Amino acid sequence: MDNYIELVSNEGSELFEILLRFRFNGTDYIALTPETEEDDTAAIFEIKKSTGGEEEFFSIEDENTAKEVFVHFVSIWEMTEEGEDEEDEQ
Repeated sequence: MDNYIELVSNEGSELFEILLRFRFNGTDYIALTPETEEDDTAAIFEIKKSTGGEEEFFSIEDENTAKEVFVHFVSIWEMTEEGEDEEDEQ
């Protein structure tokens, strides 16, 4: 369960699989998929440290930034997938 995280909100809690943590334009992000989903759903959050040092996840408010971050995530994810495919072939 090291690759999973439980997110807690006012609506309750839900388990997510961590797809990727990455940095883009000096900001840290995390891509998650709900543990219960069987399709390729992903949510990307900005990571910020609280005053207590804990990580907090925030929605990306700016639409243009969200698009840029998503494109960056997809490019990293595709490179990761290609690397795994090459390893499988060997």
